[in-house]
Amino acid sequence: YMYYRNKKGEDVDPSAESGSSGSAGSSMADPARASEGTASSGGAPTQASAATEEETESLKESMSDETRLEEALRKKNKGNKYYKGASFEAAIRSYQEAIDICPAKDSADMAAFHQNIAACYEALALRSTDDREKAQHLSTVVERCTHALGLNERYPKAFIRRGRAYKMLGDFDKALDDVTAGSIMENIASGGMPNPSSSMSQNIMMLANDILKEVGKAKAKKHFANRPAKAPSAAYVKSYLESYQFDAMTMYDCESTPTLASKTAEGIVAEDEDVPAQTEDEDAPAGREDEDAPAGGEDKGAPAGREDEDAPAGGENEDAPAGGENEDAPAGGEDEDAPADLDAKVKMNGEAETNGEAETNADALTRDEGAVSPGSSESKHVRYRGVVNLFREQKFAEAEAAAQLAIVDEGSLTEKQRGHVLLILATVHQLYSRPTGALDVLNTLIALPDGSVPVEVRVNALVKRGSQHLISGNADEAMADFQTAHGLDPMNGDVFHHRGQMHFLLDRLPEAMADYQQCAEISPSFPAAHVQLLYAKYKVALMTQSGMAMKEVVDAFEKIFERFPDYVEGISLFAQVLQDQGQLDRAEVLYQKAIELEPNNGSLYVHHGLLLISKNDSFDEALEEMKKALKVDSDCDFAYETMATMQIQRGRVREAIELWDKALDLVRTELEMTHLFSLREAAQAQERVSSRLGLQMNPFAGGMGGMM
Repeated sequence: YMYYRNKKGEDVDPSAESGSSGSAGSSMADPARASEGTASSGGAPTQASAATEEETESLKESMSDETRLEEALRKKNKGNKYYKGASFEAAIRSYQEAIDICPAKDSADMAAFHQNIAACYEALALRSTDDREKAQHLSTVVERCTHALGLNERYPKAFIRRGRAYKMLGDFDKALDDVTAGSIMENIASGGMPNPSSSMSQNIMMLANDILKEVGKAKAKKHFANRPAKAPSAAYVKSYLESYQFDAMTMYDCESTPTLASKTAEGIVAEDEDVPAQTEDEDAPAGREDEDAPAGGEDKGAPAGREDEDAPAGGENEDAPAGGENEDAPAGGEDEDAPADLDAKVKMNGEAETNGEAETNADALTRDEGAVSPGSSESKHVRYRGVVNLFREQKFAEAEAAAQLAIVDEGSLTEKQRGHVLLILATVHQLYSRPTGALDVLNTLIALPDGSVPVEVRVNALVKRGSQHLISGNADEAMADFQTAHGLDPMNGDVFHHRGQMHFLLDRLPEAMADYQQCAEISPSFPAAHVQLLYAKYKVALMTQSGMAMKEVVDAFEKIFERFPDYVEGISLFAQVLQDQGQLDRAEVLYQKAIELEPNNGSLYVHHGLLLISKNDSFDEALEEMKKALKVDSDCDFAYETMATMQIQRGRVREAIELWDKALDLVRTELEMTHLFSLREAAQAQERVSSRLGLQMNPFAGGMGGMM
């Protein structure tokens, strides 16, 4: 605010505003009634003024304009003293007296008086515990600031205060425009560039960020609910699967001797007697599939009951005997206590956007099952094996259709198979970014009784539900799921890894490092844990500005790179650290190495493009890298987002908005969408405000308020 002090008198000291809401010296419950109708935004005198209307007019006629202004400023300074003492009603009366006597030609001073009255009403609103009274005070803030801006259209304090009032009233779009305008005016006073050291600039940015979060949330919620379903890209699937060391869909097989004992809360679950013969090679270690077997654990020379490479779709052996049901098992192997509305949930939230091929495969599974006795163990084996194989082949739409058929078809799965198929279905929902469908299926699975679901499946479901809660902004519910999963299996590295991710995203770096460290000790061959631990340490080193700690992190990254030379995510993060440290040549070598390993990973080209800006100060070279990213992965939202930011830095707001629109159609979570909408709405607000105020974008300022 120091930039906008009037040379003839001070505005209200903003430092007094933040701590004034509960101070003494304000004895009247309603300042509007106390002043018997303090002047409206038009500036009419009040009955509670020191002089009557006639006396004021007579006094004004007897004084020169210069004397009247001096008297107005004297009353204003008196009001400032009342304000600093938290006597807001008395301050309002003094400011109104200043308005009544001030010459109309001194519009800048008149604007300041109105803005000061708005400050008083804002303080009263913050102090009020009555919602209706608070809203009335805030409405008065808006009215007074609007009048101030009518007198001085480039008055930053009035823009900011009105924006704050709009925010508290819940009108975030108007709040954003006002805060943007205030930021622009502040930058003009700083020579056209943002002044990060200015307390006003810092306050504006904090306020703007809060408003943008609310705007982004509201728009993302609506857009996310109506967006068309989109199949996950290969890069996204790879990243998702690599975030789990033990993924029950790809590693667990309820028809094999588990690699980890199939523990439940009650202990070890014995294999059902009616499960077909094991699929492992006799020479392989117990519970391990033959490395030469086709995906899913089949062996070409399998004995009866095992899958044959030439068997019909669904994986059954034509020579396998029919029948073999366990008479003591519930019908179909289903849990009698399972929610009755599961089928409805699956149909309502889990309908796949399947193509003809998916439907054909699902129908094929049904026809193949018809070759054996319905409800028999062999029939269940066919249905279950078909779902598992389709998922492992990453035919997700087909796997989803088959899983839905298996779940709604009573008696088609054993209890353990049912739990595993539910987990597969929930995972498909997550890959397709359907949070409601994923949560419904995970809730159903986790609610199944102890003993009906192997512990590996239940823990994996809890971790996935916790991650889904985190993405949806429910950190407490996420933590509860991670804690429950840890109680079931204290040595599960995935629990520590994903809980560490939650801590990292919430800026709880010490807790994140502790969980990553625990995961790395439990799972020393899991590269993600080691890399994330080092990156968290690097963030701490940046915060503490410890050169020694930064060097230790870089040295440790070198060792991890030697240990896991083909782990692309680790190479990329290492390159980003080196880029931050100015080791640009070494960083470029690493990016090139990562691109060689994964030439279809669009994000790597984007990071390389950003490096080229730092290294060569070349936007053109960087844009070429973005184009390469979109060529290899047309769904690379990171490329569109980065290109939009580059256009903002060039002052090309319209082009940036168009690029953000493209990115918004590609992001996979509501949280990411909120972030992009925040950026997009900030740019649109700049465009609107600059047009209204007759300003042009400063291509070197960037960010909010980059106008000139």
